[in-house]
Amino acid sequence: MAHLDEYVNDGLRTLLVGQRKIPDAEYEPWAAKMHAAEIALVNREEERYAVMDEIELGLELMGATAIEDKLQGGVGDTIAALRDGGVKVWMLTGDKVGTAVNIGYSCQLINLEMNMLRCVAGEDAEKGVQEGGVADTVGLTDVDKNGVPMTDVLTAHLNSLIHAHDAFQQEQERVNETRRRDQVPLLPPKESCLVVDTNALRGVEEAMESGKDSEVGQLFLKLASRVKSVICARVSPKQKSKIVAMVKESLPLKVTLSIGDGANDVPMIQTAHIGVGIFGLEGQQAVNSADFAIGQFRFLKPLMLVHGRWNLRRCSLLTCYLFYKNALLVLPQFFLGVRSLFSGMFTWYDLVYQWFNAVYTALPILFVATFDQDVNADIVMKYPSLYKDGLERKFMTHGSFWRWMFEGIMHGVVCYFFVEIAMGEDVVQSNGKAIGLFGAGIVMLWLVDLVANLRLGLEILYWTGYEAAFITVSILVFYVTWSVASSDNDFMVSVGYPNIVYGTMGWMMNGSWFWFTTFLTLTFCRMPMYTIYVVKRSFLPSRADIGREIASGWINGVKQSEGSKTNGETRVLNTDDGHIELQDVYAQSPAGRSSAL
Repeated sequence: MAHLDEYVNDGLRTLLVGQRKIPDAEYEPWAAKMHAAEIALVNREEERYAVMDEIELGLELMGATAIEDKLQGGVGDTIAALRDGGVKVWMLTGDKVGTAVNIGYSCQLINLEMNMLRCVAGEDAEKGVQEGGVADTVGLTDVDKNGVPMTDVLTAHLNSLIHAHDAFQQEQERVNETRRRDQVPLLPPKESCLVVDTNALRGVEEAMESGKDSEVGQLFLKLASRVKSVICARVSPKQKSKIVAMVKESLPLKVTLSIGDGANDVPMIQTAHIGVGIFGLEGQQAVNSADFAIGQFRFLKPLMLVHGRWNLRRCSLLTCYLFYKNALLVLPQFFLGVRSLFSGMFTWYDLVYQWFNAVYTALPILFVATFDQDVNADIVMKYPSLYKDGLERKFMTHGSFWRWMFEGIMHGVVCYFFVEIAMGEDVVQSNGKAIGLFGAGIVMLWLVDLVANLRLGLEILYWTGYEAAFITVSILVFYVTWSVASSDNDFMVSVGYPNIVYGTMGWMMNGSWFWFTTFLTLTFCRMPMYTIYVVKRSFLPSRADIGREIASGWINGVKQSEGSKTNGETRVLNTDDGHIELQDVYAQSPAGRSSAL
């Protein structure tokens, strides 16, 4: 066994080989039970594992194997980037505790500067005490016949780990407070990591499933949420799934993502909110059961940091904009109802409601929600802290939704009352006829269409020319459709358009009051939002605002030459704790940003 420990300390994956002769009298009943477990309709996996445990007893040890499970390229960089982006990374592995810890070091999940908290039972707990592991003085050696720690012992141990973690953080804060008073550079923060094995996890699971003591599960999740990384060692495929389910159910506001490359990762992948499978040498089971499939682990970095972030912002923009433009569409009808004492008259025809969403405003938002980028991929990959915008729910909040709805209401007020004030009771056509209700409705619809499409333009941050083309086409489609509708032709009469619409586009385009009303409406609708947008970028920039400035070559208000590397970039991007936190540092010099906008 000493050789086995040496292999583990070297980070090798070990496997014990044993044998025993099974007589027919024992095998045949066992085989029948195994067949029944394999065709069970309920709890099939549990039944199979229980039957397998019955036969794997009394084995004669033949030897041990040790192989190097070489990491793919870019694993360490990917995990480090995800951690800088605010992602909590857990490693669930079937390896022994020592092997799992060494793999954690090699993939940069943990480092020597971390405060390692161990929650392991039995033999591993005793080894931890001998090796001087932090907080192992309260070892989980009091276990039942299956190696599972007693509930009261596990509760006390978790409380001691939480106390050790808090004391460690308080001591560091005290030291930094002293250094701050002495005007000495602060020490970088030292994080903690948690190492837990299968027996300790089984104790947590049994306590939570029994319902007698939910405190154990709460303490475990409390500790796991405070540390930087978690390593779960010697866990089975079923246990991996249970761990993900526990986090998913106990922390409903968190989103879980599982990634793996083998058949033993399938339950975990299917349990998480998002499953990612890696094409590996162990078959296609993980890929076939996942939501996303990638070729190597390092591709998880662009999948999450780039495409995940882009799509979260796009979906948020799409949702808010759809509510905004529909509120803008229906409000003029509501105001007309108030003015007409709810007589039932319509500002425009029913067909307009379908055309507005399907024709007049469809193309721009579809293109933007598919291709828009607030920050280019290179910047996001270089500065993973930009991913925190999504974790902090800055793209889609109650505040942002109601801000869009407020804009829709205010723009609807402007579009209706500006037309009413401009037209009054005196605007008539050249033939002496009054414009009428439907003529006024077309003017309002023109303004609504124009305001809705141009409002989207303020949200576009990646102009390729297609966006401007689609917005222009959408506005031209309105002109073409209503020019046809107001023309003298039998087709429009046959589909139900009254002749009161005849000639409306002609007098609209020839009337100076129409263009003046259009100018005033766009000014009142766009200028407040544009002013807020500029002020916010100048004095309260977001991480994305600063990322775009860096991408365009502006550092502290100074345009950098291509390929130059200045001290300004370091000042902008590095904080006292050594992490890239664009917003906090850049806010120290707001005056230097205005020229970059």
